[in-house]
Amino acid sequence: MGGSGDDGGTAMKIVWNENQQRFETEDKKAYLECVFKVEGTHHVIDLIHTYVPPSKRGLGLASHLCVAAFNHARTHSLLVSPTCSYVSETFLPRNPSCLTFVYKEDTALGETADVHSKI
Repeated sequence: MGGSGDDGGTAMKIVWNENQQRFETEDKKAYLECVFKVEGTHHVIDLIHTYVPPSKRGLGLASHLCVAAFNHARTHSLLVSPTCSYVSETFLPRNPSCLTFVYKEDTALGETADVHSKI
C-alpha cells in the first residue's frame, strides 16, 4: 500500500470522523462517506461516496481511505456495501481479498458472517 507519491506525509494518515460518519485525511480534504445500517441480521457499513480534491489526486488517497474502511469493517465484524463507484469499480477489482467482506443480499460472505454482536 505504499505509494511513490510523496505529499509530505501529512495527508496519508486516515482518521475516522464520528460526527460526519466518514474516513478522512487529517486535513479533512479527502474523505470516504459511510452509512451504517442493518440488513436482515447483518450489520453493514455502506461506502457511499469517495472524494479526493484535484490537488491531491494520484497520491493513492482514495485507496488508503478504502483500506481504512475495510479494516474498520473487519475489526468491527461488519460487512461492506460498496455503493460508491470508486469502491466497486476500481478498489475491489484491484484488491480482490476485500471481496470477502462485501455484503450481498442473498449471502453473507467470508469470516464476517457472524456480525450480530457489533455495529
